[in-house]
Amino acid sequence: TVESMLKSQRGARSLQPLNPNGHLRNIWDFAGVMILGVDLVLIPLLFVQPRLYELFPSLAIESKMAVCYWLLDFALSFFTGYLEKGTLVMDLRKIACRYLSTWFVPDLTVNAIDVVMI
Repeated sequence: TVESMLKSQRGARSLQPLNPNGHLRNIWDFAGVMILGVDLVLIPLLFVQPRLYELFPSLAIESKMAVCYWLLDFALSFFTGYLEKGTLVMDLRKIACRYLSTWFVPDLTVNAIDVVMI
């Protein structure tokens, strides 16, 4: 029927959560590990040489890109499924509720500090 066709088209356009074990999320997380590795070196260096970004402008650009990555990761966390007792949960409402009750406040705090420090 026409009604079932419209329903299926609406469903196709709706936002689908990311599988936490999927290729896209694994690549995204790998990029995060690389950015974290760079940050682990750069942040202590900034305490020793506060003018580091003036001396190496490319590092300033990398730092801004890292902030963008973490802000996007913050948003993606609302759309990434999770495992609960071995069961994959892909319901957006449950994903958002779980994120709000677990890592939301620490992520918000760190991202807010990053944005203020730019």
